[in-house]
Amino acid sequence: MGDNCEKVVELRYLYLDREMTWWRRARFSYHLRRCPPCGDVVEFEAKVKAVICRYATVDTASEGFQQRLRQAIRDCESHDQR
Repeated sequence: MGDNCEKVVELRYLYLDREMTWWRRARFSYHLRRCPPCGDVVEFEAKVKAVICRYATVDTASEGFQQRLRQAIRDCESHDQR
């Protein structure tokens, strides 16, 4: 995995949440088009986010589910940092 790929993994949530400048987003998108493994990672994360947004809104999700989801996200983030 190259430096750019590591950066994609690190910044994927900023990209998905549109919290990047337009220039950085354009560079990120360019990398995704040219690197299928990174594109697959970001596409998967986008699908997960869409499912969570569709089915697990704060209003409808039980507190237990919300806690399990938060823990799963923390576990994934700590795993990604290794």
